[in-house]
Amino acid sequence: MRELGPSGEVLRTDTERLTLRSLRSEMQLQFALADLEVVADRGDFLGGPSVYGREQVWVLRR
Repeated sequence: MRELGPSGEVLRTDTERLTLRSLRSEMQLQFALADLEVVADRGDFLGGPSVYGREQVWVLRR
């Protein structure tokens, strides 16, 4: 977040890092409720294996 002064100068900058955690089963349920089919889930954009607590890439189809 940046707070700007009347002439556009930056008065204050505040950054906060948020971490989203969800279980694989919760994600699958949310996708199913949204009528989405899981085509694949990967650990990265290079197709690496999905690892708990790391990045996730889900490929979905309606």
